[in-house]
Formats: sequence, structure tokens, C-alpha cells
Amino acid sequence: MFRLETPTAITKIREQIGHTTIINEDPTPKFTRKVQSILRKFNKLGRFTKLEYKNLYPSDPLPPRMYGAVKAHKPEKDYPMRIVVSTLGTPTYNISEYLVKIIQPTLNLNKTRLKNSRTFIEQAKSWVVSKDDVQVSYDVVNLYPSVPTK
Repeated sequence: MFRLETPTAITKIREQIGHTTIINEDPTPKFTRKVQSILRKFNKLGRFTKLEYKNLYPSDPLPPRMYGAVKAHKPEKDYPMRIVVSTLGTPTYNISEYLVKIIQPTLNLNKTRLKNSRTFIEQAKSWVVSKDDVQVSYDVVNLYPSVPTK
């Protein structure tokens, strides 16, 4: 079993997140009050059912939590870490879920959308590929497209 010591893990996480500012105060309560205020305004306009409003309203939220998952399959790169941010229980988590339920049916109508790798394989079986065609696979390097990669 591979074990990464805490100081090494912290160093690897710092390498991933780059130069960041450590804040001394948790902004979650202030942000939560803003979210609650906006939800109250929409509720007064009749935009939600009572149940929707109850489910969306953050009453005891948590700040997002970040941790690193070791890429144990990459020993040649000294076991890099994948940064994971958990938003479960955050002030906007339930709002995100609510919006996905609204948007998902439209996304499912997109003809170029692939649900998963099995869908890709099934669709690829019917493709006619000439000798001059080139297949390209993009590896997601970072989920922040505004950050340039080399």
C-alpha cells in the first residue's frame, strides 16, 4: 500500500494550487447571508414552491473542503496529486442540484453530447473513417480553462 507522509502531501497540494492567499476569517457565514437574501427575494416573487424554498435555503452550511487525491498510478511522476474540492453542504450546493434538474433535459437533447465512454464506443462503431482522418483525444489537464498550459 502506498502511503504519502503529511508534509509531502501538503507540499504537493501547494504545488497544485500555486500562489494563494490564506485568509484568517471564514467567509461562509457572510456568503450564506447573501444567498439567503437572494432566495428570500425570489420566494417573495413566488418563484419556488414551499418545498423547493425549504430545500434550497441554506440553514447550517459548511465551507467547501479541499483535499488531494494521490495519483498512485503515476509513480514515474513522483505520485502527483489531483485536487478535489467537495461542495457538499455548502451554501449553494442545493441550488446547483436544483439548476441541474432544470437544465439537464435540454443538455440531453444535444446530439453531440456523449453520456459516457460506453456511448462513445457504440457511436464509434458506425463511423466511417478514411485513411486521411486523424483521431484526437484531449486529456483534461486542468478544469480551469483560463489558466494557460505549456
